[in-house]
Amino acid sequence: MTRITSLVFSYDLDRLRSSGRVWSHAGYRGKDYIEEYSAASIATFAHHNPEKEYIINCDDTDSLWKKIKEYNVSTSNLNLVDWSERIKEWKNHEYSFFPAMMHTLTHVSECISSNQDFIKLDNDLTCKRNISDLVSSFDGAILWRKERNVSSGKHYWGERYVCQKTVGTDNFDGYNIGVLGLSKEYLEFSKAAFDLGIDMSKVDISGIVNFPEDPGYKSKIFACSEQSAISWTIHKNQIPVKTCEEYFDHHCYSRTKQGCIDSALYLKKKA
Repeated sequence: MTRITSLVFSYDLDRLRSSGRVWSHAGYRGKDYIEEYSAASIATFAHHNPEKEYIINCDDTDSLWKKIKEYNVSTSNLNLVDWSERIKEWKNHEYSFFPAMMHTLTHVSECISSNQDFIKLDNDLTCKRNISDLVSSFDGAILWRKERNVSSGKHYWGERYVCQKTVGTDNFDGYNIGVLGLSKEYLEFSKAAFDLGIDMSKVDISGIVNFPEDPGYKSKIFACSEQSAISWTIHKNQIPVKTCEEYFDHHCYSRTKQGCIDSALYLKKKA
């Protein structure tokens, strides 16, 4: 059995910006827009996978439910759970993606206890098909896609510097964790991966980072620290990887989430 889960909450956009996402205010806009594209993402999953329980932890269940119900999909498999108090506490952490890390670790711990596999879906995905085939032969890690060997990335992003400082190398494959799955045999590695992610987030990159979108802005924190840490953990422990671009689109490159909304328009209820 596989536990499938997501996290939806109103981000601290200033903290996201200070964590290296200089486009955060334009891209995420605010609570209403975050819930709007999240509802679109959830609707596409529900449409293609009505038989699979989908746990969505959020900070405003009523508001998110209202937006999900604008779509012509079955919601009987959706389980929206109020985690507002936990999220509020986690948002105090300097690293803006700490809530996402803690969300994953909480579910992983429960999966270990219940002997389940685990899949986390970001809230800016478009699901394109039923994922039964993806999870039926699940042994290792499921990640959205391979980005590159870290060593081939641009130095001014900061990732290569962070990896060299923390693990001594940047010569390993970097994956996009918009989809992050671990089968039960490999769940134990998630804690070490996220501990490393925190260590990576503490490496000061302000001396080398450069943002073409905002020249002159300096951030100390590498925005994708937990993603690089997971990629390193997979490499170090030789965890088998399956990517899933044919199952999901991830709207993470355009600096806007409008593609997520547009891709779900066919499911919208008629006025």
